[in-house]
Amino acid sequence: MAPETTAPAPRIFGRGNATPNQTLAIVCIGVMLANLDLFIVNIALPDIARDFRHPALDDLSWVLNAYAIVYAALLVFFGRLADRYRRDRSFLLGVALFTAASAACASADSVAALVAFRAIQAGGAALMTPTSIGLLLASFPPEGRASAVRKWAAIGGLAGAMAPLVGIEGRSDPRTRPAAGADHLTVIRGPRHRHVHP
Repeated sequence: MAPETTAPAPRIFGRGNATPNQTLAIVCIGVMLANLDLFIVNIALPDIARDFRHPALDDLSWVLNAYAIVYAALLVFFGRLADRYRRDRSFLLGVALFTAASAACASADSVAALVAFRAIQAGGAALMTPTSIGLLLASFPPEGRASAVRKWAAIGGLAGAMAPLVGIEGRSDPRTRPAAGADHLTVIRGPRHRHVHP
């Protein structure tokens, strides 16, 4: 009988093999960023309106709606892609896209540009979310997966609940999210799992 083979351990950029708990921490940071941005703008809308000289409410509402619609629409599609391609690279691509779009949002000079960059930001978030859960399932042994997923879901929910509080500072310091995303990219190199299923 051939010996069982296990998937290679995850790697963190420049730091050797990552433990499952390190992988959990990495992907939870990404999911926190994605969930924060789903709600964080609500509290900053009055400041955004002042910055753009009080645009029409219909136009301003798309700053919120564009992110939510694109995020929801792409979750399933990107989840399918995550099953077919390397999850580590997909996760990193999502973080990079989210970070670049966040920086573009901070420098947007019109509501239309802000809405477009928010849609791109949502695409990065939608890519991070399904790949992060795939990385968790590939990194943890079967007996630890349920606990890891519960922690992942709890942290994502907590980020959504905290978003209005964080949003109080959001527009006054628009560099926060790009810096957080950039820090995330410099720290991680995601797990190298491909077609690893529970």
